[in-house]
Amino acid sequence: MPISTPDNIITPWATSGLKDDIPENADPINGRAGFDLGFPPINLTPKTAGGIPPFGQDFNGIFFDVTQALQFLQAGGSFPYDGTWATAVGGYPIGALVSRTDNQGLWRNTVANNLTDPEAGGAGWQPEGSGATSITMTSSNVTLTPLQAAAGMIIISGTLTANLQLIFPEYVKQWLVINNTSGAFSITCKTASGAGVTAAQSSSTLIHGDGTRIGASAQTGFDYLNTLRIDVASSSTINLNVAAPNTRNINITGSTSINGFTVSSGQTYIVSFSGSLTLVNSASLVTRSGANITTSPGDSCVIRSTSTNTVEVILYSTVRQAVQGLSIPTTSGTSHDITGIPSWARKIEVDIIGVSLSGSSIPQIQIGSGSIDTSGYLGSSADCLPAGTTAMLNSNGFLLGSLGNPSYTRHGSVTLRRATGNTWTISGNTGLSDTARCSMVGGSKSLPGVLDRIRLTTVNGTDTFDAGSFNIWYE
Repeated sequence: MPISTPDNIITPWATSGLKDDIPENADPINGRAGFDLGFPPINLTPKTAGGIPPFGQDFNGIFFDVTQALQFLQAGGSFPYDGTWATAVGGYPIGALVSRTDNQGLWRNTVANNLTDPEAGGAGWQPEGSGATSITMTSSNVTLTPLQAAAGMIIISGTLTANLQLIFPEYVKQWLVINNTSGAFSITCKTASGAGVTAAQSSSTLIHGDGTRIGASAQTGFDYLNTLRIDVASSSTINLNVAAPNTRNINITGSTSINGFTVSSGQTYIVSFSGSLTLVNSASLVTRSGANITTSPGDSCVIRSTSTNTVEVILYSTVRQAVQGLSIPTTSGTSHDITGIPSWARKIEVDIIGVSLSGSSIPQIQIGSGSIDTSGYLGSSADCLPAGTTAMLNSNGFLLGSLGNPSYTRHGSVTLRRATGNTWTISGNTGLSDTARCSMVGGSKSLPGVLDRIRLTTVNGTDTFDAGSFNIWYE
């Protein structure tokens, strides 16, 4: 005969009737029932032999206790841990389930005759169920309580002031850790004595415990490139395994030169830079040109680890920031300066528009770092004439021609490029609107620091400008 589903108990027996609370021990003298004897022998003895009939209140009390418990179980209820009960019955059996006090799941017992409290760190209990635990971390490690670690999701907030540890119990369980903290520090999820996993900021990390340590769980179908970009501080060696375990989209901050990366083999990263620093070419950090790369804010690249801790730059893109500098009228004075050129500038266009002098000197361009350099310029300039060419050397600046005349009016542009480090080259042409003549210039100049200024002046330093303007663009 098949087993049928019994009716649910809506009202426990004798809820509103006369009933007695049934004690643990029966009263064999007065004939009152108890859980140890049930109805005592005197209730089973004929009245003619001095017996006492069972009391109806005892029947109602017994049935009430039983049907009330059945109703609770039919409703899906589970009982919490009870130390007194456990001691009385010799402990919980293997497989026993008791409810968590946060009502988010159960505790499952894995050892025989267990007397320990699961929420006091008792041995042999494993959490079942879900729920979320929210904690705050700032300057100290945090050890999760058994109840906190019973949740399936751990949400961390706070402003970190140090690298911290989040200590988990030695459970066989999986967690999703959401790190919503700020501050340039890390959180490692681990057991008290076992290994752990770094939970990256502004992302979620799936981890598991194997009863001894914490490990990273495989995230099937997880798109590392399509995750939130995170900031990673520049350093001589950047540990991407720790700083960016769950994303391949990073922004490197700071200006410390990078000599290498700690990274697993076969990883590809999209990298942007918020500052100026140097990627130092080496056997472990390979650039495509074989030369160091000096970054500018906004530059980006793609790097790939060809083997453990060996990275190659497979694509590099410079930011093209064309910025118009000041347009300087050159209608007076012997020199005109433009300062405040940003350190990331690699190319500077100098426009010469209708510039003329009061005498027969020649205009020249000088550059500087903190102050204008007036020596050490290499190269020459030349004028192309209908009858031939004249050339001129000058170590005090980049000449915009080799012949001067107060009637000459110059137009054109020259380009300064940062060749390497703080060494700049110049090339370009100007033409005269007053005569059939054009001028060429080519040269180089090494500065003691980063270029931050340009000067348009004259060779003799006494002739003044009487017309025109000059302007710069940089990128």
